[in-house]
Amino acid sequence: MPDRAIVITGATDGLGRALSGALAEQPATTGILHGRNQSRLKELATMLADAPASIHTVRADFAELAQVHRLADEITELTDHISVLVNSAGIGGGEPDGTDRRRARAALRG
Repeated sequence: MPDRAIVITGATDGLGRALSGALAEQPATTGILHGRNQSRLKELATMLADAPASIHTVRADFAELAQVHRLADEITELTDHISVLVNSAGIGGGEPDGTDRRRARAALRG
């Protein structure tokens, strides 16, 4: 099986973190995990260090265009293709767990 490159933004929390754990268990996979918080990225990298996938963490704040450009450069240094992009970066709010149930239901309904 050819090497797959999977990028997960917002990989340090919530759904992104859960998906990062699942991705790490996939052999022949390069996982590129994005987050804003360097200490959380280091924690995630440590947690996934013994996984079958090749894991790389990259830090960037999407509110800063220069950091987005640097992130793109870092990704292209790691791989020549992206097989899957999971955009899990965002700002939570609402319920204590970060879920605004009314908005989530509306988004799912389309």
